[in-house]
Amino acid sequence: MTIIKRIAKLIYNIITIFVILLIVFSMYCLIQRYVMNKEYANIFGYTFFQIETGSMSGTIEINDIIIVSITDDVHESDIITYLNNNEIITHRIIKENGDTLTTKGDANNTDDKPIQREQVIGKVVYILSGFGVWKKVFSDWKVIICIIITITIIGMVFSDKDKDNKNRRNHSFWNSLRKCIKHIFKKNNETKE
Repeated sequence: MTIIKRIAKLIYNIITIFVILLIVFSMYCLIQRYVMNKEYANIFGYTFFQIETGSMSGTIEINDIIIVSITDDVHESDIITYLNNNEIITHRIIKENGDTLTTKGDANNTDDKPIQREQVIGKVVYILSGFGVWKKVFSDWKVIICIIITITIIGMVFSDKDKDNKNRRNHSFWNSLRKCIKHIFKKNNETKE
């Protein structure tokens, strides 16, 4: 196999793994939101939201994605995300009085109505600028189908047809992955006994 085919096959395997992880991640979030009827997905203590208004402009812009650590341990000047009348809002805490918090959007002129600490979803820990566009693109089923078809065609083009089937099966990425998973389950079963 030429070096170009090996590189192409490696890239194909990386893209395939990425797409599979993206699909699993999306399914996990969809199940939490629509099957378990949660307000937001909880992914190992974090969640994410897309910003839809300019109330935090200058700090967080429209279509930015924010990563939120799910916690109620928040303090003055933290940017938080909270529930208010079934609406998810992301603003900065400007005043803290026990369990009552007053928030305000950085671009707003007036303070928000005070909220209780129990309404807090969590604290914003990271801002992904402009990622909202990518979220819209990759949440469209037409785009996902096109990606799957493209990966399949690339895999067929770069498959090595010159070798016999047995040799190809023994050295394929998927066969290696299958052996690895079997090995892990075998070790887990031995440990349980």
